[in-house]
Amino acid sequence: MLSLLCLIFILWLCWKMGVALWRVLIFLIGVGLAFALISSLVLPLLAICALGGLAWAVITNS
Repeated sequence: MLSLLCLIFILWLCWKMGVALWRVLIFLIGVGLAFALISSLVLPLLAICALGGLAWAVITNS
């Protein structure tokens, strides 16, 4: 619900500033696609780092 309110606020703000709505929508879609791409690359790297840290902790404590 909060994200929907933020989206409505961003659209209203851009409309008041005179920015075309199609430019705002294209920008928001681009940001969403970039976030999806980056998260699909970063999350596996974070999981590998977590497993490496866990393995390091097990090796150094035994």
